[in-house]
Amino acid sequence: MPAPSETPAPDGQPSAEAAPPGPKTTIDADGTYAIGKDIVPGVYSSAGPIPDGAACYWKRTAGDELLDNALTKKPAVVQILANDSTFTTNDCQTWALTPNAPLPRQAGPADVLSQLAPLIGTGILNGGTSGPPAARSAPAAEAPAAEAPAAEVPITEAPTEHMPATGAAPGPG
Repeated sequence: MPAPSETPAPDGQPSAEAAPPGPKTTIDADGTYAIGKDIVPGVYSSAGPIPDGAACYWKRTAGDELLDNALTKKPAVVQILANDSTFTTNDCQTWALTPNAPLPRQAGPADVLSQLAPLIGTGILNGGTSGPPAARSAPAAEAPAAEAPAAEVPITEAPTEHMPATGAAPGPG
């Protein structure tokens, strides 16, 4: 069977069917986008949440696995990899492919510890115990009779161990 011939359009030019749109390099609406089909992989940036939105949310997935996500009120930069399955965005301004945008620094263990230090006391991070020196050195039997309610004691001053009220050391009976 011979191949179909092109039929000239009324203006004399061959007619061509509209080619299906390829993957985009901008994301201008909420939704989930397939990598390689709907959008191209690369580094994308957004100016942050839409003007009436509380925060911009995005996530990257590979199959059922969540690779990365964020909820931010600030401008965002994300690297979408070719082996990612989907990219989801909600309440963000337009995402645009920006290959030269600096990637955000990934948080490491030191970043997490520095955020936790005020909550658990700095002494425990250095191999010591948390709490003020008086709380650590005085045995429970010598504790003052009128103590402040536990709710009023800051977390960093709470002792880390519980001693029986008798003052006896815990152990086999």
